[in-house]
Amino acid sequence: MKNHHRQLASAHGSERIPSVRGEGRGGSGQRRSDWRREKLRIETDPTRMQRRGLIILVALLLLACGGLGLWGYQQSTRAAVVGRQQAQIKTLTDQLFAATTELEEARLRLDTLASGRVPGLLPFRVDEPIPVDIPFVRELSFKPATPPGSGHVCKLVIENDSSAVIRPIINVVVFDDVGTQVARARLVDARHDALRIGEIRSFFANIETADGVVPRHFRITSN
Repeated sequence: MKNHHRQLASAHGSERIPSVRGEGRGGSGQRRSDWRREKLRIETDPTRMQRRGLIILVALLLLACGGLGLWGYQQSTRAAVVGRQQAQIKTLTDQLFAATTELEEARLRLDTLASGRVPGLLPFRVDEPIPVDIPFVRELSFKPATPPGSGHVCKLVIENDSSAVIRPIINVVVFDDVGTQVARARLVDARHDALRIGEIRSFFANIETADGVVPRHFRITSN
């Protein structure tokens, strides 16, 4: 009977040993599997990092290309706008030149017409000496009067280069662009202005025209 219990005990013991060994083999296998996975993870981490770096690099390149494309588009748009503006400026310049040329031609025709109507007209210029072929007249010029818009002032310089006292009478007559008289003034009056031999004197007269009338010609008369 005792032998029978011993056999059962040894049978049970023999059955438990393989179970323990099996558990030992299973634990070792689990550790090897975990080690392989860890090794695989360690080996694949650089690959993942490289892949992420490549993705970031590609994203940066795409952003750079997009920025360059946008800059190029802006430059081309700006160039197109500048080109259109330059073309418009050239067109306006050509039109202005053509209008100026036509205006000058019209003024020449008016000057010719005015000269035909009134012989001896001279161009009315401001702030510059105007040569005139009048005895004893040395210089003649016009300048804007003060305050502005109140007409012009005519200055006349007379030199008595004769051998006797002179008492000239000199008038200035102003015309518009078609030869119509618009103003008249006396510069030298013989009753009050006598010049001795070799004397040089300056005379002034105010020239006032109607509102909006621009002097274009003048004539000096002497008695």
